[in-house]
Amino acid sequence: MASLVAHLAAVRYLPRQGLAAKILLPALSLSLGVGLVLFVFFADKFARQAEEDLQNRLDSFLTTQAAELEGAVWEFDQAAIDRLFRSYALSSDLQLARLTDARGQVLAATGRPAPATGRVFAASRELTRQAGQETYQLGRLEVVFNDSRIRQGLAASRSVELPAAFALAVLFMAVLGLTVHWQVGVPLRRLRESLERNAATGQRTPLSWQSGDELGQVVGAYNALLAEVNQQTGTLERANSELGAENLQRRLAEKRLTLYKTMVEATDTAMVITDRDLRVQETNAACLRVTGFSAGEVAGRTVWETFLSDHDAQRVAELGRSLETGAGWAGEWRGLTRRGGRVPLRLTINALAFDGDAASQHVLVFADISEQKATQKLLKSLAYSDSLTGLPNRALFMDRLEREICIEARRGRGFALLFVDLDNFKWINDSLSHAVGDRVLTVMAGRMKACLRSEDTLARMGGDEFTVILRETSEAEVVGRVTEALLARMAEPLDVDGVALEATASIGAALYPADGGDSETLMKNADTAMYAAKAAGGGRLHFFTPVIAEKAQARLDLRKKLRQALARDEFVLHFQPIVDMAGGGVAHYEALVRWNRRQELVAPAQFIPFAEDEGLVGRIGRQVFDLAFAQLRAWDGQGFAATVSVNVSRDQFLEDDFVEDLLGRVDRHGIDPGRVVLEMTESLIIADPAVARVVLGQLIVGGFRIAVDDFGVGYSSLSALVEYPVHIVKLDKSLIRTLERDHRARTMVSGFIGLFQNLGLEVVAEGVETALQHEFLSAAGCDMAQGWLYGKPAPARFAPASAQSMEARLFTRLLREKGGSPAQ
Repeated sequence: MASLVAHLAAVRYLPRQGLAAKILLPALSLSLGVGLVLFVFFADKFARQAEEDLQNRLDSFLTTQAAELEGAVWEFDQAAIDRLFRSYALSSDLQLARLTDARGQVLAATGRPAPATGRVFAASRELTRQAGQETYQLGRLEVVFNDSRIRQGLAASRSVELPAAFALAVLFMAVLGLTVHWQVGVPLRRLRESLERNAATGQRTPLSWQSGDELGQVVGAYNALLAEVNQQTGTLERANSELGAENLQRRLAEKRLTLYKTMVEATDTAMVITDRDLRVQETNAACLRVTGFSAGEVAGRTVWETFLSDHDAQRVAELGRSLETGAGWAGEWRGLTRRGGRVPLRLTINALAFDGDAASQHVLVFADISEQKATQKLLKSLAYSDSLTGLPNRALFMDRLEREICIEARRGRGFALLFVDLDNFKWINDSLSHAVGDRVLTVMAGRMKACLRSEDTLARMGGDEFTVILRETSEAEVVGRVTEALLARMAEPLDVDGVALEATASIGAALYPADGGDSETLMKNADTAMYAAKAAGGGRLHFFTPVIAEKAQARLDLRKKLRQALARDEFVLHFQPIVDMAGGGVAHYEALVRWNRRQELVAPAQFIPFAEDEGLVGRIGRQVFDLAFAQLRAWDGQGFAATVSVNVSRDQFLEDDFVEDLLGRVDRHGIDPGRVVLEMTESLIIADPAVARVVLGQLIVGGFRIAVDDFGVGYSSLSALVEYPVHIVKLDKSLIRTLERDHRARTMVSGFIGLFQNLGLEVVAEGVETALQHEFLSAAGCDMAQGWLYGKPAPARFAPASAQSMEARLFTRLLREKGGSPAQ
């Protein structure tokens, strides 16, 4: 300690303001402090480690001695116990050891008085013995250790180590002080004196200092600085002459700024410059025009107090955070006008920063997008609304259906989905016009909307199909009452352009969640129920049931099988003869399609109506043409010349490339189109009069003959036979069937035959089955006849032989039927 005080006294004489003192004193203090802290830290750490070792020795001693004493106590071996306790006295750490039996009586003890200082560590252990399934308490061993030996060792080490530590610290500080004084203090003082002399004389001459250390480098840097100052003096003089040129450039820049300001004022986009707090500093004319404010009214006020709405606090805070980070902001914002109006704005805010500094101002650019919003609203309305009825379209309806499912999944009250389809709407479109059909759809939409609540959803899915969501309505009785009102209102007569019409509807209903938990299942089941209502006659409601689902699945299976039949060419033709009434021979054959399904022939009545509904009849018809033309070609090779009649469906007739496709097939098969009769119904011809005239004209020019099939049912319009180019009229079998028992039918048929022949048309009677029917038609002058009396439809290979034996078979059957009762 004496040496440390002497060193501190020596340090006191160092210059107080010198660099050496400023470096030395903190270094000395830091060294001494660190040394003391380390000494105390490690001394304490060694003490704690010694105590932990003592505790571990105590636990180990207690464990081993308890194990040895358990046997001695169990065997009542007092001599062994005494021998062990005498050995305990040899332990320097042991202060007290005592053994007691299970009743608390002392069996042995050893120890010595505790020292005046130090701590003790005591522990005890139960002595037990296991005998069979029983555990016996033998007694308790108690041991006390004292840490006096540890403390003596620590005290001895401190008496030596602490003075040594202080001595090393003093020696280190003395060496450090002298080194800093001679290496730093003395040279710095000499350098200061040189600079003072230089400053006193006013000269800018370099210092004469020869040294390779840091101070020499400082002097070298000072001399270099003097040289640079001398050089810069000359540069400043030259720069003074350049200021005039700079003034000229500044005036040009001011002129450009004026031009830019004029341009900003002339633009249609509103612009505003604000400070960091979005207080308005500058505005252009477009801003004042859009907002209606004057420049004085907005100057110095924040944009939130003038032309920008702050109704959405979250968005305002979001915008503020974006600007604080230096990022810009762009998007739509609600603007305010001076008169309190609201206008949608397209707003962009960017920070203005000069010379790399933080943003101090902001520029706002915005434009009124009211017209754009109106256009978007119109486009959205067009995208989600039906243009004819104004109802929601399929896209919007499916969105609302999904939303309703989500809502009711939480509430659990359910709802009903209705699928509404107008009955016989196709007839209205085909017979009257599409314009009339559109009027009917509009009226029906209005009637349905009037029967529903405002919270319900009515949509047009397309064509004559409508859908309805009855919210919070999942009871069949309630749905029944609503649909009953709908059906009654829709069935009321309506007048469209002077034409009285009656239109009914078929409704299918599916209930959520009973009939489906998702939109696709609900739509499918409601559609299935609607088809069941239509199949039952229309004008009614059908709820979805598993039976209806089975029938729908059967329709799906039939659709799949029909598609497979088309791909596998499972359709075949049978040919029924059409007899020449005058000569008795075969005039031509009608090609009738059959479905050869697993070696079983399916009649067309079982699949053609379904194919028409599914849009497959056109593909079937094209295969029929190919089969018929190929058979004509084959008969030509056999020397059998024949003419074939082929039925044309409405879907085929209305295809854009029908005529072109038909002529192409005729060319590919190499047959004469004059040997082909195209049979079509009167309703097909008059469905679209303008198109029918063009198509029929193209077919006749192509060489085909046209026949009107099934005359006497449906429309039976004589004017159609006069207006349209046809060659043959086929009387429906319903007229022929009653010839034997109804004189009115005979009069009607005779009149038709004479009328059509006077018009230059050939007449074919269908469904002739008896000799009396044949004789009447022959006497009435009918041109041709067709029916089971002359032959049933048969495969093509039987047609030549059938034609050769036709006259003989017909004569034989006529004789047989005249002699017996007429065949029914």
